[in-house]
Amino acid sequence: MTKNMFTSAMAVIVEEGFMTKSQTGLISAVFWLVYAPFQVVGGFAVDRYSPYKLIMVGLAGSVVSNIIIYFNQSYYVMMGAWVFNAIIQFGVWPGVFKIVSTQVAPKMRGTAVFWLLFSTSVGLGMSMLIASFIKHWQNNFLVSIISLVITMAIYTVLNHYLEGKMVEEDVESADSKANRKKAHASAYVFIRPYSFSCYLPS
Repeated sequence: MTKNMFTSAMAVIVEEGFMTKSQTGLISAVFWLVYAPFQVVGGFAVDRYSPYKLIMVGLAGSVVSNIIIYFNQSYYVMMGAWVFNAIIQFGVWPGVFKIVSTQVAPKMRGTAVFWLLFSTSVGLGMSMLIASFIKHWQNNFLVSIISLVITMAIYTVLNHYLEGKMVEEDVESADSKANRKKAHASAYVFIRPYSFSCYLPS
C-alpha cells in the first residue's frame, strides 16, 4: 500500500497545479526503475544477512521517506525521497520470500505465497480508496507513515513471539528421498561386484 501512495496522489497533485503531469509521472517512473534492480541486490543480501533485519530496515527507511515528503513538497526533494524509498526497500520482498521458502512449513508454503501475491493487489486498492477520501493529498503520506509504524510494531512483537515457536522440520520431499534411495541403490550395484570379489578364491 505504501509504495503506491504517491501514485494514488498524482491526480490531485496535478489537478491542484502543484506539479505537472510530466513531473509526477517521472517521479513514479523513476521509483519503479530504481526499485526493480535493487530487488536483485536484495536477493543477494538475504543470503548473507537476516531477512528479518532487512525487512525492518526497509520499513524504517520508508517511514523516513514518507516523513520527508509530508513536510517538504518540493519537486526535487520529493524525487530524492521517493528514490530513497525505492532503494531502501531492496530487502523487503526478498526477505519475505526468503522466510516463506525456508522457515514456513512446506505444507503451508503454497498458501503463504498466495496471500503474499494477493496482498499486492489489496495494497494497491487500499491506497486508491484512501486517496479518494482524503481531502489533502499530503495526508496520503501521513497515512503511510502511521501504517508503517503500526506494521513495524506488530512485526517486532510477532517476530519475537514466533522465534520461540520455531521448530526444526524435515523438509526433504518424498521425491528427493526416492531419488536419494535410487542413487544409493545405483552406487551399491557398482560397489557390490568388488565386495564379492574380495571373498572369491584366487
